[in-house]
Amino acid sequence: KLYKTKDKVSKEVKVGKKKRYEVELDDTILFPEGGGQPADYGTLQLPTSDTKIGVLDVQRRGGAAVHTTDRPVAVGEVVNASVDWERRFDHMQQHTGQHLLSAIAEQEPYNLNTVSWNLGASVCLVELDAPSISHEICDQLESRCNSLIRQALPVVTKVFESKDDPGLSSAHTRGLPDDHTGPVRVVQIGEVDENMCCGTHLSSLAQVQAIKLLHTESKRGNTLLYFICGERVFKFLNSTLEINAKLNVLLSSPPQQFAPMVEKLAKDS
Repeated sequence: KLYKTKDKVSKEVKVGKKKRYEVELDDTILFPEGGGQPADYGTLQLPTSDTKIGVLDVQRRGGAAVHTTDRPVAVGEVVNASVDWERRFDHMQQHTGQHLLSAIAEQEPYNLNTVSWNLGASVCLVELDAPSISHEICDQLESRCNSLIRQALPVVTKVFESKDDPGLSSAHTRGLPDDHTGPVRVVQIGEVDENMCCGTHLSSLAQVQAIKLLHTESKRGNTLLYFICGERVFKFLNSTLEINAKLNVLLSSPPQQFAPMVEKLAKDS
């Protein structure tokens, strides 16, 4: 899609020893970092050139999305913006999966509220307001989430004109940014959840594919619950199978015997 650079917003900045450039467009398809979700990456391309200008970061400043690029773009130039779809889709899978996990954790009988969350490069986490969470509860949460994923519940967005709209009363939120103005966006998952969110999401839970809860960690009296969704689950499985295959050769035993074999080797050494 074609966009035009705004006046007086294409400027040079320094990131370490490298020159970078801040560019603001009249609109953008690239998501600026926010709401626990990292920024999109992508490219800007002049319609008359094959040269692609890399977008290395996007940050929100007030109501503007400022793109950090590896090359300058002239003020008033028209560019074709493209998004790194593999990165975007991964973020969509993780973010929609997080909404589902937080919604189920909040329900009876768990009553676990999400305090914060983070979409990491390889693993995500939700911070829940409990000092500890048992393996049994984690198994129940995972099972319930995957059951709803198989039901392919619709994921839809609703836009309200302002934060004072009475229709927002049923939506969950940890609060809007102090500098927020204008419409408010709510992401709804079937009848399971309604949550204020600025992030990018899927159109159906089926596209999440699967969710896997990994482990927990105590922090500040709360529990960090680590998880992965979608393609990350299959990458994790493939990595685990590769490790198992190598250990199978080294230990001459099946995966079920790895732990006792290693314990025996450690004791004998």
